[in-house]
Amino acid sequence: MKFKGLFLLLSILLVFSSFAAGGSYVIADDSPSNTNELNQKTIDLVDNFIVFKDNNFVIENTEILTTKIGEEEFAKVNAEIADKNALLSELTTEELDSIAVVDNHVQFLDQNVSARASSKGKNALEVHWWGYKVFLNDNLTNTTAQALAGGSGTAALVAIWAPWFSAPTAIVKAVATSAVVVLGGSSAMFYKTNKGKGIYLRFTGILPANVIYTGMFSQ
Repeated sequence: MKFKGLFLLLSILLVFSSFAAGGSYVIADDSPSNTNELNQKTIDLVDNFIVFKDNNFVIENTEILTTKIGEEEFAKVNAEIADKNALLSELTTEELDSIAVVDNHVQFLDQNVSARASSKGKNALEVHWWGYKVFLNDNLTNTTAQALAGGSGTAALVAIWAPWFSAPTAIVKAVATSAVVVLGGSSAMFYKTNKGKGIYLRFTGILPANVIYTGMFSQ
């Protein structure tokens, strides 16, 4: 007991001495490393080398791209593309029928025509070679904000979003999980960003555990 008391006293003294010396007391972070995340400059550059054909993201002029971004960044790009192509290769017939190819990315569109007419903005989930964009129209933006403000978790958010895009559940679950981690318990940012036409959320990374929320924007 004496040793336990002495150990506790020494621990308290160490914490206070760290503050007194102008230091900070940091709790260890066990979250996964994001060292493989691509920066926006690389994404913008690589976008010019990406085409979508035969249901796959394809790099054109790989040698030139490798020279521009270096082998390490090129390996990250390849990993992202392989992840997205593997995902698209597993689409069901129903999911394939609901997509549209726009420039060099894929859109899973809102299938509810009457709902689209009742609210400004669009509902869609886009798959880019580098990640995802989730578009929420005005009504769905407000519903999402209310759910997160009320403490809803991933399952609840998936249930809210899933009916609006015929996208694979794995994608919807991954982006919903990331959104809940960063935006859970908050609604102010949704209302501030929404200009009456909805918003879109941006995510980078690889399924299932390394999808990272990277911003909210007005439609």
